[in-house]
Amino acid sequence: DRKKKSNCLIIRSRKK
Repeated sequence: DRKKKSNCLIIRSRKK
């Protein structure tokens, strides 16, 4: 799922 990958990236960015 590309959406899931995008979500992971967004979450990582938010965590940082």
